[in-house]
Amino acid sequence: MAILTVQSVDKAFGTRVVLAGVSFAVDARDRVGIVGLNGAGKSTLLKLVVGADEPDRGLITRQRELTLEYVPQEPALDAARSVGEIA
Repeated sequence: MAILTVQSVDKAFGTRVVLAGVSFAVDARDRVGIVGLNGAGKSTLLKLVVGADEPDRGLITRQRELTLEYVPQEPALDAARSVGEIA
């Protein structure tokens, strides 16, 4: 049984289409890796999967008990805090 399904997902930023017609399913014991060139849409896909952003079209379904975490590629840091305070 799929714990995550992505069905016909599209995402664009202005006129730049990043994802078009993306579909896949992840089952409970699957192990998944996402690889691709810079700008291919990997981070965008992850943001959609965790719910940090919404697709322009399509459907993303997550199993109710599923917990997902996402660490941004470029973290938002507070310039007023030292490295020691952040860590």
